[in-house]
Amino acid sequence: MDLATRFDHIEGLLHAPVPPSWLELGSLLALPDDRWHEHDPAAAVAALGSSWQRCAIDWAGVSALWLGIESDGGASFLDPVGYSALDDTGFPHGAVWHGDRLPSKDLTAFATYYGDDARLDGYDYWAPLAWTGLTVRLLAPAPVGVTVLAGFSGGDWFTFPFAA
Repeated sequence: MDLATRFDHIEGLLHAPVPPSWLELGSLLALPDDRWHEHDPAAAVAALGSSWQRCAIDWAGVSALWLGIESDGGASFLDPVGYSALDDTGFPHGAVWHGDRLPSKDLTAFATYYGDDARLDGYDYWAPLAWTGLTVRLLAPAPVGVTVLAGFSGGDWFTFPFAA
């Protein structure tokens, strides 16, 4: 399966009325080993949700929430930014606020799995992207009317349109 087809398939599953399981989603990642099994997004939702609830968020003027996969060189985290709008391409602009980092031991672990071995490239891209997409889908971090974008700031991300 080529990269674009795999991305579209994963995105389709994330937008399904019932979210996929991590096992279902992870089986599409074509990772060379089974370490991804240890990182179920459903188990991370409580901790991330707790961190997210501690943030005092003012949703006034925010129409998009960006949750970017970031790293400070040691730990990886989701970096939340509230934006006023999306442009014609779906890219956010007009930052309203920048929230506290949401630390993730799972994203940090994926970064350690990736190394000089090209067979492990999926841990640098597919595993964190799919894990983040499912985690954000399960977390539902924004109120109705706010579109959520989750993924790599310099690359691919999933868009979760606001619930009507």
